[in-house]
Amino acid sequence: MTEGRARWQIGQEDGQSVLQLSGDWRLDALDEALRSEELRSLAVDRVRLDDVDAADSATLALLLDWQERALQRKRPLVLTGLGPGLRELVHLYGLEALLTEAPGEKDEGDRGH
Repeated sequence: MTEGRARWQIGQEDGQSVLQLSGDWRLDALDEALRSEELRSLAVDRVRLDDVDAADSATLALLLDWQERALQRKRPLVLTGLGPGLRELVHLYGLEALLTEAPGEKDEGDRGH
């Protein structure tokens, strides 16, 4: 079961901009989030997905957009907490080379979301 709309918080950690996502990040729940100019124009170094309750291909599209922005700045986008469902979508779409988790995160992120 999901816990409502997509939520996010931006912060700094070890000199990196960190985006913490939580809630429902499926297409049907993204309307309000996508209207946010701040969210659409983010250039982040790390995205934490530990608290994402639900995700789909729309979530992958956002991650790919942030990845592209990071590559334009010549900085890798670091993903943490990628749950099994998102991992499966990454594999299904053949995006393993573009969307990868931080080393050591793969096993730690398996929490059954």
